[in-house]
Amino acid sequence: MESDWKRIILGVGVIAGFMFIVSFISLMLQSSLPPELCSCQPWAWLPYLIPLLGSLGIFVGGIAYYVASTYYERTKQKENINKLLSCLPEEEQRVIRLLLTGEKLQSQLVRETGLSKVKVHRILKSLKSRGVIKIEPYGKTNLVKLKLE
Repeated sequence: MESDWKRIILGVGVIAGFMFIVSFISLMLQSSLPPELCSCQPWAWLPYLIPLLGSLGIFVGGIAYYVASTYYERTKQKENINKLLSCLPEEEQRVIRLLLTGEKLQSQLVRETGLSKVKVHRILKSLKSRGVIKIEPYGKTNLVKLKLE
């Protein structure tokens, strides 16, 4: 929860900083012109430059923040998965690696790991009790999903 607030503050800071720089540059441009040029036709658009560039700044800053936070989340998620895998026995690691590609039926896990039904059931029960996976009934088998938090 603390990292969410840090990311929000960082995002607002990036957007506000970009808006300040753009507004300051456009104000400097406008104030450097003589007043008689601001009222004539070619320079009549200049007062609209500040809100236009400010809006552009919000848009560009928002996109940059989204891209950066998405990359950060993916990197953090990979680190968490690697930490998790380093703590698990080899058979449980095989099951987790299969679940990284997406949700699987329990019967698929049995086929793809080459383990017995009982062994896969015990592994899944162990992982569920530790909060690593989520198991939902699906017909005569179970749908197994990895909890990535």
